[in-house]
Amino acid sequence: MPGLLFVSQPTLDGWLEAGHADVTAEGLHLDGAPPLALEPALRVVALVEGRDDAGLVGKVRTEAAIRAAGGEPYGDSLLLGDVVYTVEPGFLASVPLEGGMALAPRAVAQAGAEATGPRGSAAPSNVAAARRTPGAP
Repeated sequence: MPGLLFVSQPTLDGWLEAGHADVTAEGLHLDGAPPLALEPALRVVALVEGRDDAGLVGKVRTEAAIRAAGGEPYGDSLLLGDVVYTVEPGFLASVPLEGGMALAPRAVAQAGAEATGPRGSAAPSNVAAARRTPGAP
């Protein structure tokens, strides 16, 4: 089973501008690695108005799932019924995991911290670091 990695639009834009990534019909190509399938997604950042009965704050959902639930994304906002959220648009990438193992929480946190450089434009090598299993070289 693949892991899922949320890539924000500004991060992807930074990778593309720096020449570290390319997007084709096959998916996201990172520095010569096999392509990763992409699906438009939203990271729900904050509740603006209403009650978060759906428990979406802090979650990532595909745009298709949001629309199926009656949500209407628009830019950095999401309207779900009478509830308004701030969202971060981006993509979910299906990432093959070594040995079917989940990512080590420390590796994910480290890669996330390294990936949040200026304008979110850190090199995708941070993604490869997050895919390593504990104890791997």
